[in-house]
Amino acid sequence: MSGKPSDFVSGQEDLIRDQRPVQVLSDLALEDRLKALQERRANPPKRIDNTKLWAGSSMYLYCDSCRWMRYVVSESYDPRDYSRLCKECQSLQKMGQLPEVPVAG
Repeated sequence: MSGKPSDFVSGQEDLIRDQRPVQVLSDLALEDRLKALQERRANPPKRIDNTKLWAGSSMYLYCDSCRWMRYVVSESYDPRDYSRLCKECQSLQKMGQLPEVPVAG
């Protein structure tokens, strides 16, 4: 360190900048994520019916928002340990950008 106050201050600014929370996504990235959500909702995969599986089989859990598979767990899983949303939908929800699930009518 050269001992100049400006060097010390700029070094501290770098430390502070590195500790700031991540900024919200740019509008373009957000649009891409919302478009991907629409595509997942429009094209849900064929679901595996857990009730028709053999005893002891893995259980398949699906996202409540986009209906895509989110977890494969053992039959003795504790539902409190798992979110009802996939990671993509969770991140949109945290940003306040997760649209409501359309009601089939």
